[in-house]
Amino acid sequence: MILRQLLLPPLPPPLCVTALWANGVAASRRHLSTKGAAPESVIGQESVEVSGRSYPRDDFTNVTPSILAKVGRNLHNQSQHPLWLIKERIKAHFYSSYIGRSGNPRFSVHDNLNPVVTVEQNFDSLLIPADHPSRKRGDNYYLNRTTMLRAHTSAHQRELVRSGLDAFLLAGDVYRRDEIDASHYPVFHQMEGVRLFSNHELFSKVQNGDDLSLFEVGGRRTPQKQEVHTLEAVKLVEFDLKQTLTRLITQLFGGGEMLLFLLFSIIFLTFLHLIFLLLFLLLLLFLLSDLEVRWVDCYFPFTHPSFEME
Repeated sequence: MILRQLLLPPLPPPLCVTALWANGVAASRRHLSTKGAAPESVIGQESVEVSGRSYPRDDFTNVTPSILAKVGRNLHNQSQHPLWLIKERIKAHFYSSYIGRSGNPRFSVHDNLNPVVTVEQNFDSLLIPADHPSRKRGDNYYLNRTTMLRAHTSAHQRELVRSGLDAFLLAGDVYRRDEIDASHYPVFHQMEGVRLFSNHELFSKVQNGDDLSLFEVGGRRTPQKQEVHTLEAVKLVEFDLKQTLTRLITQLFGGGEMLLFLLFSIIFLTFLHLIFLLLFLLLLLFLLSDLEVRWVDCYFPFTHPSFEME
């Protein structure tokens, strides 16, 4: 699993954004999802019909029947599916770890948004340049020149931020043209989170925080920050992001929650051959060892700075 930090281009002050991606059991009043069978998708001579809506074809149309057949399956929303299990564990972690002042979960969840988006949503809203190779027709599934199947769940970030949300999780299927092999498939799933900070939220616990700001005018871009952000804001958001993701990954993949099961298993194994017991104890030590986390600097077209967790 790879998680990425996204420090997005500036929103109207006083907001700063942190987001995470994850390929990916609790109910919440903030969980926004609907159920029901999706209408059949059809590719006609003049139009493409997806999720009950028709889109005119043009010279950019390259979506295929086999890909459209995947739209609406929503494996991440099918109870007990492995993707659903991972999604629910991530939700449960955020619901229990981040509580708002009203006592409700701080993060809302959006896992049933339409995968058909505009090119503007998928690229322009994230400041991806018009000539960037990620826009290539050969790398995406276009319904026409202005509409496509989302290449990432980040295509919905701007609309959710504009709706007034300041902390949310996104999960869904995404589509990218790729050769199918042991590690590649043109349909996969992402889960990402976005958190917005006000000046007060970010600097209230910092010494002389009243003198600090999220944004600076006339700044310059460096390897550590964008030209519009202060270095102090970037470093605090980076620290919060890495701490948040480390806790999440430890919760998901750490061995602590398996301890009770393993202890009962050891009691059972004491009645078996001593060699098996010793081997099992070695496995126990391995599973309960500290989870190693490494952060790697990386580059994404619409974020800076960016990091990957390995």
